[in-house]
Parts: sequence; C-alpha cells; structure tokens
Amino acid sequence: MRFRIQSGDGLPEGQVILGIDALKPEDIGSGYRTTVTVIDEDQQLFYSTGEQDSCFSDIDTHTTLKPGVASILSGNVWCTRAIPAVNATGSLRIRNWRFDGVVRWRDG
Repeated sequence: MRFRIQSGDGLPEGQVILGIDALKPEDIGSGYRTTVTVIDEDQQLFYSTGEQDSCFSDIDTHTTLKPGVASILSGNVWCTRAIPAVNATGSLRIRNWRFDGVVRWRDG
C-alpha cells in the first residue's frame, strides 16, 4: 500500500511516500515494514530507505469509506536508523511521524 503526503499551506514543496507492506483494507496493528521516501522539491533532495528493514508503521485507526476502494487511515511511522539521501550527502532521522488521510486502494 502506498500512502502519499504532499505539502501545502506555505510548507516547503515536497512529498512523503510510505510503502506499507502487507497492509490491506480494514487492517490495524503495529510493526508493518514500511519503505519511506521523502522528496524535498525546494532543495532538490531525495531520501529513501530502499530495501532496508529500518522503518515501521503502526496503524491505530482504519475507517472504511467504500469497501475495498477507499479508507481513512491514521497511525505513525518510525525508523530505527537514519534515511540516507540518494542524490547528496546527509540523511533524515524519523523518530515518530504521525499521519492520517484518505487511502485509495488499488489491486496489485
């Protein structure tokens, strides 16, 4: 499942994309392996965990809007080590990011 968060309202331009493995409609729980990608468009920086097993998500609220099509998802993502920049030196550290929003489910 991919969960995309875009900035707005005066925040730096960018996106955070969470790839939460094995999450299905109506699931809640903790410790879902998560691929984290952060794109900072203002600074032209790209960070990604790639295939590392270093980030995880806890899903505490999952409300179905339309079965198998859309849900409201809330939870947090945390990483056990820094996320490296792919196109520069440096890294990001995520200790506990809270997220919520609408998820649109896709097959495959």
